[in-house]
Amino acid sequence: MLRNSPLRFVFPIGLYIAFCLDGSVSQIFSKQLFGVQSFVPCITLLWLIFGLMFENEVNLHLGIWAFVTGFVMDTFYFGTLGVFVFILPLAIYICRLSYRYLSATFISGFLIYFIGVTISMSFSFLANRFVHLANITATNFLVSVLGPSLAFNLVLFIITYYPVSLLFDHYREKE
Repeated sequence: MLRNSPLRFVFPIGLYIAFCLDGSVSQIFSKQLFGVQSFVPCITLLWLIFGLMFENEVNLHLGIWAFVTGFVMDTFYFGTLGVFVFILPLAIYICRLSYRYLSATFISGFLIYFIGVTISMSFSFLANRFVHLANITATNFLVSVLGPSLAFNLVLFIITYYPVSLLFDHYREKE
């Protein structure tokens, strides 16, 4: 039950930090991340997936948080309502459906995050391609954007999994 849980404060604060880190890492390391190969960080999606993995019996309302975060991402980064208001909730929904059939382990979380990043980046590419904002081919997208971004984000998942699981366990014990 979220009403009695300290996670009701920890999760939104972590989501805000992840949102800020997403933009900051992209801006500060833009020369290293966005060259011939693009390494797109999905830190906000990472935090939402961690929420999905570690929420247990606490309902964090991840769909609502994903919608709000997508709305803020679109208006802050693009200045208009865009695709992330739909992509983030869709990715969380599909990942939640997939996660129900898997045991709660590191490997299943790794797979779920892999699926989430793939869905998020692929639908974003397709939407941008549809409105002629992306002018690369699907093959170039897979090789130059999706592949390196998946590698980068999965390394982030591996590095942050254990500390975030300790954080969620710590605040779950205080209920």
